[in-house]
Amino acid sequence: MCHRKLDNQAISAVIGVILMVAVAVAMSAVAYAYFTGMIGGSMENAPIISLTQDSHDHNASLTVGDVSNNNVYWNNVWFTFVDKTNQTEWKNLPGMNWGVNIGIPRSGTVSSGQLITIKTSLTGPLGVNAALRPSHEYQIALVDNETGGTMGVVSWTQ
Repeated sequence: MCHRKLDNQAISAVIGVILMVAVAVAMSAVAYAYFTGMIGGSMENAPIISLTQDSHDHNASLTVGDVSNNNVYWNNVWFTFVDKTNQTEWKNLPGMNWGVNIGIPRSGTVSSGQLITIKTSLTGPLGVNAALRPSHEYQIALVDNETGGTMGVVSWTQ
């Protein structure tokens, strides 16, 4: 007959199963909290706005098409307007005097069919540094001020 020495220092099977279940529950709770945005940096996506452009003379207009979210408010919409030919950029900073007027509504929600106008405030022939010159390539980007994400971009040659 063979005598085996029992090791009495091992954890019982019941306690081992209880510990494994507790670890699995804790890991599930952490994963749930992460994926629902309770922990970690959750990046909110900017709404998407489609734009179509129509240029005429030294002015242009943009028509809002589809809007991915019905709760986009104009007071949260910022823009960047770029003359890509001259590498000149304008942003909607208050008190700026540029010779270009970007007409964006400042109240209510963004909805399909609304217009954004881009007009020069100059009269007569445009000078060398004036905006919206023929044969220049322009781009406007609408930015969600809350998320910092770009909502819509349109480019054209005047």
